[in-house]
Amino acid sequence: MKPTKQNVRNIKCIFEEKTGVDLNPAHRQQPKKSVKWMVLVAAAVICGLMMAACGVALFSPLNGDELSLSGTYEGNGIVSIFVENGSDKSLTFQKQLKLMCWSTSEEVERLDGEIVFQNTSFPAHSSGTMTIDISRAYDIAALEQGLPEMYYFLLTNNDFFFGHDWMCSFRFRPEETGTEETSSPEHIDASLLRAQAIDEIEEDLRFYFEDAYADQAMRSNGKNAEYMQKVQELLARFNGTVVPPVDSALTVDKTPEGVVFDETYPMERQYELVGEYRPIIDGYGRIVAGFNSPTGYEHALTLDSLLPLYQGEVGGGAGIPLIYMFTYEVSAIQEDSYAFLYGQLLSFGEMEPYKVYQDGQYAVYEVTDLFYTDLDAYINYFLTTRNDIYFDEQIRQRVHNIYDYYKDKETLGSQFYYNLPE
Repeated sequence: MKPTKQNVRNIKCIFEEKTGVDLNPAHRQQPKKSVKWMVLVAAAVICGLMMAACGVALFSPLNGDELSLSGTYEGNGIVSIFVENGSDKSLTFQKQLKLMCWSTSEEVERLDGEIVFQNTSFPAHSSGTMTIDISRAYDIAALEQGLPEMYYFLLTNNDFFFGHDWMCSFRFRPEETGTEETSSPEHIDASLLRAQAIDEIEEDLRFYFEDAYADQAMRSNGKNAEYMQKVQELLARFNGTVVPPVDSALTVDKTPEGVVFDETYPMERQYELVGEYRPIIDGYGRIVAGFNSPTGYEHALTLDSLLPLYQGEVGGGAGIPLIYMFTYEVSAIQEDSYAFLYGQLLSFGEMEPYKVYQDGQYAVYEVTDLFYTDLDAYINYFLTTRNDIYFDEQIRQRVHNIYDYYKDKETLGSQFYYNLPE
């Protein structure tokens, strides 16, 4: 976009008002050296402001521009990307990219070869296919022979500046017809797979919560990458401060004195029935929060019921997360700050009823009700995704006992302590 003469005049007026420097040569006689220097600075500032003004007009989700990308690996290092431009602006991708591993968010090591782009421009309200050949720039044989890992291109229309980059996910496996993955079992009511009404979730993110993914490997689930792209765009547009959760040395006592979770096991072994973890996905296989670069994906703090792999085993190797918590630094929480959790932006005023613990450094919020509210439906879904555990009604009661004990706000709040190395 070329600035108009009026835009340039306005920029000059702003600069003169802020600096006291007269930019009109007709108003000055022989300028001193320092004034000449100021005029040069002024010219540079005006140039920068003009470039910024042009940059604002570029296609960006910060301005509400809508874009959909769908990547398909065609083989031999070639990826086709179906592009849908839903904006009033045209979009031209620059011929540069970063290849990222989805589960680690690390960039894949690149060779010296060239990347070849074809069809990079898309007019307003149009669609088409962009083709990218990376066969000379990466070790394709190694990527194809690896795990069914999800990768993504980081694409840009403005040197990867904030608000001008997009993720497009794919696997290094050519798609085969008739082998499309299915998610949650058909007999599970989709409304039981989320705690909130769908309209409580941010509109652009609702597609993700219509299904569950615990029967899929996280690293190969394309919905995760699509969701995180939408989260990135949502938070970029959001006019507020989003505070990320943190990991800390705070932990929960899993051996409360005199508490029996399962009467069929000895008192001294009750502690083996409860586990504590810091996952990035929940019991439905969904991402719990967001992505806080450079620390990576944000974690929940969960208390799990450990389930046996065979009848009579104490504890077990399979944990079903029951209690979901998030920890924040007290110093980062301000009156106008927000948390992003499970598809929702919540002010810390809205988070206050969930608070179960606070000291001078950390505040902990127990937000299980954002993840699920029907415990038995939640257990039943979990059981459909595992065939390697033993489960009966006695164990179901154990799960309920653990849930009921730690779901009590006062009880949970009294169980926190710092697990510090001696």
